[in-house]
Parts: sequence; C-alpha cells; structure tokens
Amino acid sequence: MSKPGKSKTLFAFWKKNASVAANSPSGSSVAHGENVSVEVEDDSNHNNLSSDSNVTPNSSCNIGPRPTHIRPSDGNLGLGDASSSSTDTLSCLGEDVTLEQTQSARLNTPTGPTKRTHSKPSVSRSKYYTFQESWRKGNTWLRYDSSKNIMFCTVCRSFDKSNRRNTFRDTGCSSFRLSNVDSHKKSDVHKAAIQAEAASKIEKKDRPIERQVTKMSEHQLEKMKKYFKTSFFIAQYGKPFSDFKLLMELQLHNFGDDDQSKLYTSYLSDKQCKEFIDHIAADILEKNVTTQLNDDCFISILADGSTDRSNTEQEIIFVSMLNNNRAVTQFVTLASVPQANAENIAKELIVTLTDKLKLKNWKNNLVSCCFDGASVNLGCKSGVAVRLTEGAPHIISVHCCAHRLELAIKNIEEPLITEVEKVVQDCYLFYRWSVKNWGELQKVGSLLKISVKRPAKLIGVRLLAHHYRAINAVRFNWPAIVTHLNNVGSSCSADASLKKREQAMTLLDMLRALVFVFLTNFLCSYFAILKEMSLTLQKNDITVDQVVDKVQCVKKSLLKLKMEKELNETIHKDVQIITDTDNKIKVTYHGEMIGISAQQNREKRSQSAKMKETCAETVNKAILQVKNAAVKVIDETVKNIDDRFESFTNHKVIRAAAIINPHNWPTDNEIDAYGDEQLTDIFNHYQSILEARHVNLSAAKLQWLELKRLILRKKRRWKIDCENKEDGESTTTEMWASVLGDEELLTRFDQIFPIIRILLVLPVHTAELERGFSQMNVVMNEKRTNLKTNSLNSLLTIKLSNIDYMTYDPVGAILKWSPWSGKRRRPDSKPYGKRPKKDFGTAQVSEAAEDVSEAPGLIGKTSENMTWSSESDPETEERREVGEGLVGGGLARLALEFEEESSAWESDDSDF
Repeated sequence: MSKPGKSKTLFAFWKKNASVAANSPSGSSVAHGENVSVEVEDDSNHNNLSSDSNVTPNSSCNIGPRPTHIRPSDGNLGLGDASSSSTDTLSCLGEDVTLEQTQSARLNTPTGPTKRTHSKPSVSRSKYYTFQESWRKGNTWLRYDSSKNIMFCTVCRSFDKSNRRNTFRDTGCSSFRLSNVDSHKKSDVHKAAIQAEAASKIEKKDRPIERQVTKMSEHQLEKMKKYFKTSFFIAQYGKPFSDFKLLMELQLHNFGDDDQSKLYTSYLSDKQCKEFIDHIAADILEKNVTTQLNDDCFISILADGSTDRSNTEQEIIFVSMLNNNRAVTQFVTLASVPQANAENIAKELIVTLTDKLKLKNWKNNLVSCCFDGASVNLGCKSGVAVRLTEGAPHIISVHCCAHRLELAIKNIEEPLITEVEKVVQDCYLFYRWSVKNWGELQKVGSLLKISVKRPAKLIGVRLLAHHYRAINAVRFNWPAIVTHLNNVGSSCSADASLKKREQAMTLLDMLRALVFVFLTNFLCSYFAILKEMSLTLQKNDITVDQVVDKVQCVKKSLLKLKMEKELNETIHKDVQIITDTDNKIKVTYHGEMIGISAQQNREKRSQSAKMKETCAETVNKAILQVKNAAVKVIDETVKNIDDRFESFTNHKVIRAAAIINPHNWPTDNEIDAYGDEQLTDIFNHYQSILEARHVNLSAAKLQWLELKRLILRKKRRWKIDCENKEDGESTTTEMWASVLGDEELLTRFDQIFPIIRILLVLPVHTAELERGFSQMNVVMNEKRTNLKTNSLNSLLTIKLSNIDYMTYDPVGAILKWSPWSGKRRRPDSKPYGKRPKKDFGTAQVSEAAEDVSEAPGLIGKTSENMTWSSESDPETEERREVGEGLVGGGLARLALEFEEESSAWESDDSDF
C-alpha cells in the first residue's frame, strides 16, 4: 500500500484541475497527445519523481488543462516505488484509474515512453490574476496602470538611478501576485531607493555630508569661508592669482590681530588660490548641471569654436536643459582641440556628454544640437552634426537663427548702401583716433544743445545692432558734425593741417549729399526693424514657436515700409523742401542746407552772394534713386529671410512645437482637437527614446486633451493670460515651470510630460556661446596669455555662473577640498628651506603628551623621561588647531603631538 499522505496530495491536486476543466468552455476531456506531468514530494526520502502520460479523448479521467506551475520531470510518476504504487488507485471525479492502466497507456503509445522535455507552459491558465487594491496597504509606493495593465514602483522610478535590472521601475510587472510585490519590497534596489527618498526629505543641515562640517569649530569654518570667498571674488572679477595674498593680508590688517583673524600662512599663495578656484568651479558645475541630469532627462548641446589670445583653438560647450523645470542654457566646459575639424570636435562633444555630464547612454538623452553656420559643424557629409546623429536619427541639428538673419542681410548688395556705410565708417575713424576732434565735436554739440552720441563702429559681433547704432549716431549728430567739419575745413589756423582740412571738406560734401540724407533716414527705420528681431532671437527664454511668429511679423513690417506712403514719410523725415516762384527749391535738414557742395558754400560766404539754389529736377532724381534702392533692399531681404528660415520653419518638429504656447490655442469649442496632428509628428520623430520611457501615443493624446482643459481652467494660478499676447515670452515659461513642478500632476500626466520637456529644451540660437567667448577674452587678456585651459575653464565657470560673491555659499567647495575628499591637508606646511633653530627647555608634560604616551607602539619612552618646550610654538599651536578643527581631533592630533615628542627627545639626547 502507498503512503496515505502522497495519495491524498495527488488526489486533491488532480481533482481541483479536473473540476476546472469540466467547467471550461473547451470541453471536459484532454486533447490527444497532451503531456501531463505531475510532481509529488516524498515525505520519507524527499525525492521528486514524475511521469508523463498520454490520455486519449475517450479516457474517463478528466484532468483539465495542464497547470502552468508543474515542471516536466523524469518519467516516473512520483508515487513511491513500483511495488507499492501498483496497487494505488487515482480517484478523479468518481472514476477509478489504476496506475497500471496509466503506465500501460503510456507504454503503448506509437512513440513509446516520452523523454524528459522542458516545454513551455501552456498559454491557457487555470486562474486569472488581477491587481488587488488591498496590496497597497503598507506599500504606499505601489501603483497600478490600468491602460498598460501593469503595476510599478513610484519610488524606484524616481530615485533608483542604478543600472541593475528592476522590473517595477523599467517596464512594470504584469504578473499580479502578492509574492512578486513582497519580493520587490525585499530587493536591494528597492531598499536603496527608499533610503534615497528618505535622504532627500532630510533638511540640508541634518544630512551626513553637512554634519561633517559641524566637526569644524565655528571660527575655523569662518576662516575657510574667507579663503574661498576671496578666491571666488578673484575669479569673478578677473584678478590675477597673485592678488590673493594681498587681499587676505588686507583683511587681516582691517580686522586686527585677534585670535579669530589669524591666517594660515601656507594658504597665502597663488597656487593655493588656483586650487580653491578649481574646487569652486567643480562645485558650481555639479550644482547647476550634473545634479539636474539623470537617465530620463532630455538635453540639447550647443558648441562653437574660437581662438583665444594665445592663438589656441578653443571649443566652448553649453547645454540646454531643464533646471527646476525651467529651460536654461548652462556653461559646461571649454576644451582645446589640436585641430578644429569635425572629427576632433565631435569626439570632444561625446567626451563631454559621457564624462562631464555623466550620461553613459547619451543618445537617449540628446534631442538636438545647435551650431553656427560653419561647414565643419553643419556639413551634410561629414560635419559634426552628421557624426552625432550616427545611430541616433532623432537628433535634430539646428542652425542658429541669429546667424541665419545675419547671413540673410549680408547677401544684399546695393551700391548706394555701400557708399552710405563708407561715409559712416569714415566719420567713426575721424573722431575715434583723434581726441582733439572728439573734444571739439562735444563743444559744438553743447552750443547747439545736442547731447552728442559717440560714433560707433559699423561692424561688430551683433551685425545688425552695430549697423543701427552706427548709422543712427551719425544721423543724430548730423548738425554738430556738419558744423564742426565746416569749421575745420574753413580754418586757417596752424593747428589744422592741409590734409586734415581736405579730409574734413570731403567728408562734409558726402554728408550734405541728398542721397545720403534720404537713404540714412530709410536705413535707420530698416535696421530698427531687423535689430529688434535680432535681439529677440538672442533672448535666452525664447521658444521655437516664437521664432516662427517673429519671422512673420518682420516680413509684414518690411512690406509695410515698402508702401509708397510709408516710404515717403520715412525718407523725408526732418527734411524741409521750400519752392519759390522761379521753380527753384531749397532743401534743408535740421536747419542746414543740403544738396550743395562745400565750394558753393565758401563762395557764398566770401562773396556774400546769393547761393545758387538746387533745381527740383535734382531733388526728384535723388528721391527716385533712394526709393528704387529701398524697394530693392526690402524685396531681397524678404526673399533671403524666406530662404534662410525655410528649413527651420518647415521642419515638422519645429512647426509642431507651437502647440506648447497657450497663446496659440483656439477657443474652447476648438480646443479639443488642437495639437493632435502635431503631437503625432513629434512622437513619430522621437519614437525610439519616448518608447524607452514607456510613452504611448494614444495615452499621450488623452492626457494632452485633459491637460489643455486643466490649464484653461487654472490659468490664473499659473500666471497666464491668454488674451495678453505681449507678455507671451515670459508667461509661457512661467506656466510650464508651474505645471511640470506640480507633484500632483507628475503621475497623472506621465505620458505627455516627456514630450513637453523635449520641446522646451529645443535650442534656437548660440548667442550665449558668443557671450562666453566675450568673457573668455576678458579673462584671458593680453597680460594673461599663459593661462592653461584648465585654469581658464574654471575661471569661466565662475564668471558665467551669475552668482554674487556676497551671497555665494562656499560650504560645498570646502567639502570637496577638505580631508574627506581623500587628500591630506597640511595648513601650516611651509616651503622647503632653512628652518630657525628652536630652543627647547624643560617643562611639565602636557595632557596631549600623556595621550601620546598611552598609545601602544607609538613611542617607546615614558612621559617622565620626556622634555618639552617651555615656550609655546605658534606654528605648532596653529597646526594643532587646524588638525582638530578639520578632522575633529583623532589621528591628526596624535600625529602632531608625536612630532613634538620627537623634537623633544632629540633635544634630550643632545644634553645627555
């Protein structure tokens, strides 16, 4: 007889599955040829045996579908030995099937006994498992996504940054069993995420790394803050490193010689100042950039090249990212490349992404790259953009919009405008390189009650802004300039040379020409429109859709300026035309006669004769020339803008980015369908990186509809007024920062928020890089051409951080520099050289010496045999103070006292 325990277990198991099969829609019998394997554990010898049997459809034993948790096994049914199992009977639904009949049916199959197989479980299951809300009791981190039918861990998705496998963080768990929840709860990755969440809720002062600072004494920490703040001041204001010692000594002199103001002499050096600045720069980069990035973030990279004052090719790199849910452009690094070709630049960008920004899988984080129009960057065959997009076709290469506008204007060629620009440049040079001429012009302006503007250079970094400023300065100063040049040309004093008088009279004739006056009025209005567009395209908070709107507005403004009435009013501004009875006219500009030469003016003054008046035909001819030139310039400008911005405005993703601007949203009746088509284009372009973050298009569209309605209902809360179009640049940024920063909405709109974040970091211009190069030239001036790239990089990081040295908190940099960083600090160490001989005397052994004598193995002498200096050594006291302050006593104190003991023993041996 078989053991009752085994038969009871087997009967109950088969009976359960047979009852399920009897009620299943597929029938009550098992299909022919289906392998059934059962595993039963023997209580006596703990051996696992099993058997495979083929049951025909006519069999009276209905066992139901094969359970998924039964493993295929060796080939013998686990019922003990053969002798005892032969008499056992299996009861299934009231029918008796002996073991001999079952084995006979298996042996009589055409294929004979089945071999051991590891076939996968059947698709059909005996039981369907669902998520239970009761599992969330005690597991507040557990969430269920009904759209995907998965359960996931919110804590792991937010705080688990490891590369270890974590189903509850990555794809979510679709096997709804309480054992899976408990297994994840006990896993190491979940425990680490829980600890990270708890650490994030601790106040800054209570964090472990902050508690290390409390080990310093209060005055010790204040001293170190003075060092680091002074170093920060030197870096921010471009002072040389050698000024560090002078500034620290000045502070000591101002605050007196009390104990609190003593300085550590080993830190008063330019090398130590450089070290402080390096740690400050590392701390700023970590706070502003590195800590804001993670594996799920989206960024855009911006790069440009230039040559510094030491003729070294430098590549400046910025990154567009979300900092506290606001789109910002942050400086990352300044790298020197051996040769400014596409291969070296692309390699440096990849190193920056992987090492500086710590993005190992950077292709899943990078959404676009922005460069100027250089062929090395945007070359269609082997440029930097092409090399970055290899294996990542979703990365968009953006040509700086500010450079596009500059190139559109540069391509315009008009002889009359070229002549006007030459006259403006000559006026600049005439007063720029002569202090006497500039002083005389200011005196003339004061007599005419004109606040003279300094003549500006025509060419500059901002081409359009410099053009407008230079032409407008000549137009504004025209009465004073004409009066001064007339005085210089007619002067017979010895101070005015013949060459200078001729130069003044030539320039005066050009300024009095009718074409110059009319065309200058037109160019001031023309460049004012383009200058406004150029400055708008260089704003840091401008979005992609605002660029498209600005291009359309500028084109409309230029076409309006081209109209006959508007053009006449523009070119005749401040010009008066007086006609007499003889059809002779006089043309004046700011009260001065124009259209006559300087020779005619001299004849009038010398002979007191009536000045020859200009005929109407000459004036009309000049007006016609200016109008034709103006129309030509406007037409070419509009055409060039269309050509330059066509690739930008027609890009699917760029055009679709306009949906995030609430000022573009239609009325409530049409808001439901708005943006669905654009959302599809964005998802299709970034499908690979969005699917890696479990974003689904259909779910994103549903959340997009709900989000639009929510924003319209709560527009006051997020400081947005859709009817006020003028403040659109600021309200859009503020609105999305508030929406993305709302913790209640993070889980609710987890499908649409990643798409919004991509659109917010799309770059528009590289103006910030040009500002970085300007600051680089300020830092590395003609007297600091020996600065290394590392030092220049640290100085730029501090200078571009926009942090005031008065409010700067150096605690983070002190922690990086302090002994906990793994480096040994010896504040009182001095340069190598001859030391003064110390006078050691006999004194009582101090308490510190007793501590050293008690340390086993530290020194082999007793405290009674030691001698000690009768006078306190200030250097040793300073060193003991710093050691106890930075390390909190401990080993540093023992090491210092051991060194003092050694000196004392040397003195004792010499006396002996």
